[in-house]
Amino acid sequence: MSWLDAAAYAPPDFTKGVRLPPTMTALRSDAPGDWGMGAPRLSEVCGKFPALTVAGTRSFGYPRCMTTSVDGRATRWAQHNAERRRELVEATLRAIRKHGHGIGMDDLAADAGTSKTVFYRHFGDRAGLYTAVVESVQEFILGNFIGPLAAELPPAQLVTELADAYLAVVEADGEIYRFVANRPGDSPDPVLGITNRIGDEVSAAFRRWLVAEGLDTEPANIWGHGAVGFIWAVADRWILTDLRRPRADVVAYVHQFFAPAFAGQQTTRTTVPTKES
Repeated sequence: MSWLDAAAYAPPDFTKGVRLPPTMTALRSDAPGDWGMGAPRLSEVCGKFPALTVAGTRSFGYPRCMTTSVDGRATRWAQHNAERRRELVEATLRAIRKHGHGIGMDDLAADAGTSKTVFYRHFGDRAGLYTAVVESVQEFILGNFIGPLAAELPPAQLVTELADAYLAVVEADGEIYRFVANRPGDSPDPVLGITNRIGDEVSAAFRRWLVAEGLDTEPANIWGHGAVGFIWAVADRWILTDLRRPRADVVAYVHQFFAPAFAGQQTTRTTVPTKES
């Protein structure tokens, strides 16, 4: 007879005046170990495993020798689930490109060759799917920015390269951009997350340039985040006009705006005007 079988013969227990059945008594983590019938004590069976309780109590705790270790099957299932989510996100991107950013879940599922139930199982609802798509798009955009950010370009050229890279994404995937821009319900604004990440990287690049030029590094953070916000605002406006102007023209205008500002910084060095001067 196992210790759990023997536990069924434990003395009756009461909780708040209600008599518990023997099996419930057996499952109590604070049940006595000397129940008779040769049943071993819990400490003898479970060793030093910690007690697990429900809702922070010990009244209806799990047996102490139960553990929360994850076996290989759980790991494989998690990997399978992550892979399936990736496949569904890719199917969603293809469907958006094909049918437009306003595609419904029925058409989306049909285009993916599955059902809405499968999407809801993996993402919860449309907002969850939206978040997953946004994360995928953000990683793609960041990948396009790696080259310019790693090239140690002068600030004006860096802003120009980033503007061209981002507008190229908008131009190639306008429906994806519109899908991301039209977030459902109370979903978090995806623009804040990606602009903050890129803004930090651009700020760091500006700071390195300022150090190399012997200039005050204090403005780097404001310039970096300001430049990224400027590029995003330009992209929003450009797509609202249905990309009426060629991308090359828009990028040239961005360069015309930033180039004189950064060129002027090189002549000032670290001199800060005072009231006396």
